[in-house]
Amino acid sequence: EVTTSTPDPSKAGQYIPNVKLFHLVDANNIVVDDTTKTNLTLRLHDPNFFYDDGLAGDITSKGDIKWAVPGWKPTPGGDGKVHISENWKAVSSSLLSSKADAVQIQRDINNKIVFDAANLPVPRPLVTFKPMYVSADQAVPKQLSDSGNETPNAASQTYRTQYGHWAGNVVNGTNYRVLVNSNNTTYEADGNGPIYVAGDAAKKDIGPDVDPVTGAFTNAATTYAFSYDQYRGIVNFSFPSTGLVRDAQNNPAPCRYSPADINAAYNNPPPNMAANLRALELATLPVTVYNAVPLNQSAGTPFSVYPFAHIVPGSEKVFGPDQRAGANYGHRMQYTRVSMDSDIGPNEFAINYDPIGPPNPVQGELRTGYVRFDSHAEKSSEDLTLTAPQYYQDRLPETVVLTDPNGIPIKDPQTGRNKIAPADAVEVSYSFQLNQPGDSIRVDYYTRDVINVSLEARYYDPSSATPQVTTLTDKIKVRNLLR
Repeated sequence: EVTTSTPDPSKAGQYIPNVKLFHLVDANNIVVDDTTKTNLTLRLHDPNFFYDDGLAGDITSKGDIKWAVPGWKPTPGGDGKVHISENWKAVSSSLLSSKADAVQIQRDINNKIVFDAANLPVPRPLVTFKPMYVSADQAVPKQLSDSGNETPNAASQTYRTQYGHWAGNVVNGTNYRVLVNSNNTTYEADGNGPIYVAGDAAKKDIGPDVDPVTGAFTNAATTYAFSYDQYRGIVNFSFPSTGLVRDAQNNPAPCRYSPADINAAYNNPPPNMAANLRALELATLPVTVYNAVPLNQSAGTPFSVYPFAHIVPGSEKVFGPDQRAGANYGHRMQYTRVSMDSDIGPNEFAINYDPIGPPNPVQGELRTGYVRFDSHAEKSSEDLTLTAPQYYQDRLPETVVLTDPNGIPIKDPQTGRNKIAPADAVEVSYSFQLNQPGDSIRVDYYTRDVINVSLEARYYDPSSATPQVTTLTDKIKVRNLLR
């Protein structure tokens, strides 16, 4: 046991950092060893400390005999100056008797010493600390249902392994491995490598390859997606729709739809969509111009890239034109989700997180991503140009009144009527996932959460020189690893 401070050999009664055994370094870990500076710190973490051949002491008198610790001995044939390694040898003592070893020289099958490339004997430490190996650790789902969102059999977004801080084996070059069995296919990821189909010798990258800065999916060949946090031991399957839905500047963008188009589909529905319903499908994105700008920059959606994707329950956010009569009519506001079998009213919506019935249904109202709005028959008309405006009661607003900064309607100087503009578009964002409730997630890894400690001591009989080997092993859980 040593102290981090020591009496100043040049000034009686004063203490300085212990530069007899440690170096003083700056913020860049550069050795300075100037005890007069207060912005330096002792380099306490130095695996090579016992072999540090640097001179001990302050920068003004490095290696001087005054920096020697009690018991210091100069290295035979050395320069006679005080070195840090020499001081460590003086303050250190062996915990083993002279008849015991904690290091063994490696030998081959012919009992000959093994030498390295520098022609030095290769030692084998008899005291080792190694991360514990965990094989085929079955990750546990965080949740098995989401009754609050009417999804009793929801697939979990995240799975957690028994331990975190996954690591590989630097000796044999193997890394930790994540295996996901979904839809009768096993997907694999080795360490920080790509996601690929297990058994593919070429390891073709089929993962999303999310840009860490923009969040955009960058792999056009992606067919499956998951991510993992090796420090917390978590496998994640939830991704935001904005990873694939982007604007012209490649920024995250919501899925945008025209209120007028949704209203028109009530009487003239698209193919495979039922009449007398105001709804949209997240599987398709219109690229038509609305209010002088394209609704979406691309028709691509998570469902066009991953046909079997489903929506994470409760992740959706739907904004649309306010259906309530008044000053905010037609302006953007967040809608409230209700169940699909309820009486959907103004500023409400219902959504299918998964397909209803068998997979890949033909009818639009049974498909994943089907969003329904107030579908009551309209009993009124919309005319906001009037001094006493007329508002839709059930249809989505299609226009808004233009106002000045004080909220006063702007009048057309020729007609005296209110000036109007298109209502705000319907905007939807959500998260999606590809895994299914019955999927299996397994991880092979070494964990730094638990360390295998092996202590082997060899005591030699002085008469025969034969060793008596004593081995102790234990598993130690690291309690402060996250600090």
